Amino acid sequence: MEQSQKIPPGSRAEDQSRPSEEVVHELVRELERLLESGQRPEVLDRFGGLHPVDQGEVLAGLPRELRQSLLAELDASVVAGILEFLEPGKLAEMVGGREPADLAQVLDLTGPDVAVDLLRQIPEEKRQETLEAMGGAAEVTELLQYQDDTAGGLMTPDYPVVMETTTTPNALDQLRLLGSGAEDINSVLVVDGQQRLVGSLSITRLALARPNFLVGDIMDREINSVTAETDQEECARIMQRYNLSFLPVVDGEGRFTGVILAEDLVDVVVEEATEDMFRIASVGGERIAGPLSKSLRSRLPWLYINLATAFLA
Repeated sequence: MEQSQKIPPGSRAEDQSRPSEEVVHELVRELERLLESGQRPEVLDRFGGLHPVDQGEVLAGLPRELRQSLLAELDASVVAGILEFLEPGKLAEMVGGREPADLAQVLDLTGPDVAVDLLRQIPEEKRQETLEAMGGAAEVTELLQYQDDTAGGLMTPDYPVVMETTTTPNALDQLRLLGSGAEDINSVLVVDGQQRLVGSLSITRLALARPNFLVGDIMDREINSVTAETDQEECARIMQRYNLSFLPVVDGEGRFTGVILAEDLVDVVVEEATEDMFRIASVGGERIAGPLSKSLRSRLPWLYINLATAFLA
């Protein structure tokens, strides 16, 4: 029996240019032909060279049977990478049919917010079986207790946090330990000894600080935050008003529990605004799923937020 040829993590070229929408459609047709003719190595080679965003679009364009056939060939880390870029509503459609143990393996490699989005979309019995098989179930289970239209339902606990009594060199060392996970972070959050949120600090200011300084000496003490029960529309208004790329979430005692990233809030709020626009136009609230949706999502996040909050006001 031929050994399964899995696509390993990190196999795609990071510096390649993104294909156009027309090229993606051509790839779908090409991979469909190759899959139907049993040319698996060629399929894996072509698919493995794509960015996760394009991998998701290609998979979505394939017939369900062929999509599941290709997904079965992919390493769990590759599937997890694809899920990170999918719209929340498409997660279950992509991998919801997997057995709980296989699904748990994938979700352990995604961010907890992605895992929560997917688990909300599958039957309760399967959700529990998947959670029982997950290594990071405790964190995900805690997030599942929040309503999905609140700050708690949107937040992720995965964000760099340092103590205010940490020296600046040690704080930088902590960031280095995050590796590639800190590439898109432009600031860290600061907490006290009781894990209460007390400020934030830009990476630039941290890097330029003298080595004898403590984080608390140079942090910005003015910081916006919300509680886990705050409605998502209010979160959107705060982030738009203060032009925030993330919004910290705290508990009733002010302790840090997570952050809402602008990119995660955009998916939810734009969908609501789109439904409002369709209702105004008497189109029945159908969801945009074609080129217009892709075009909108390619623009700056605050274009989304400005539009969305205008409709939600």
